[in-house]
Amino acid sequence: LRHLMLFSSRLFCGVWIFVYEFVQRMSIYLIVLLSVSRTIAIVRPFARVNQIVILGSLVPYSIFLLSDHVIGLIFYNQNYYYFPSNSYPSKGFNSDPFEIVTDAQRGFM
Repeated sequence: LRHLMLFSSRLFCGVWIFVYEFVQRMSIYLIVLLSVSRTIAIVRPFARVNQIVILGSLVPYSIFLLSDHVIGLIFYNQNYYYFPSNSYPSKGFNSDPFEIVTDAQRGFM
């Protein structure tokens, strides 16, 4: 029998999903920014790429990613569970984000 410890908390699962997806999407966005800046450097070799504008775009994108999760929590009553079938916390719908889910409720016997 496997004990889930932290993953039995829906709050921890929600934080885990947010951090994992945030890092994933932010790394993709940073690669896009790097590609755009390199393309500008190739097309116009003597033009300076404004680093403040490029790095300043990280804040609005971070707010966008945060609002995606907040909207899901507030308006769609979204919750997070750990499912042993995929060994990863997944999104679901329930009313109590602080409820502890037991192994029996998840199918561990």
